[in-house]
Amino acid sequence: MMTRSYAILDDRCVIGLHGTDARSFLQGLITNDVDNLTADGALYAALLSPQGKFLHDFLLLELEDGLAIESDAARKDDLMRRLTMYRLRADVTIEDMSDRYRVAALWGGTPDDIPTGPNSARVYADPRLTDLGWRALVDSDSPSEELFGGDWQLESSDIYDALRIALGVPDGSCDLLIDKTF
Repeated sequence: MMTRSYAILDDRCVIGLHGTDARSFLQGLITNDVDNLTADGALYAALLSPQGKFLHDFLLLELEDGLAIESDAARKDDLMRRLTMYRLRADVTIEDMSDRYRVAALWGGTPDDIPTGPNSARVYADPRLTDLGWRALVDSDSPSEELFGGDWQLESSDIYDALRIALGVPDGSCDLLIDKTF
């Protein structure tokens, strides 16, 4: 049996989009079809420059009160600035939710193995590649060691990065040149 593992991805942030125009607002900005987003799934997408160069990549998912973008924490301010700049008159509120949620990556089990309890707000399959497993938004004040129970082993985020690299899945901010890569 493969070890069930998880890592807290402290280099990720969560940005919330709330309002009646949140979906249509993103539909015209990002590289994936927001209409394909389901309540239990996630989409991988990017925000590109007007010339088509890479600026940000992220996972988009639904929450009960709107949409959430899981993205690179080091570039959060730039992403929020760009989203705000394009908002114009759309009924969209853009909010940093990183004080509320942390991001975890889970691998080595099946979806039925992942406990859903008070610590995890949302668990979703990583849409980039099945072998990457799942992601979870977890309460920011939950102890890392107790998130998924004794059957799941807490690993460092470096272990997850090694898995991601071995599978050939890039992390946009680390592996692509910002405003240079097409």
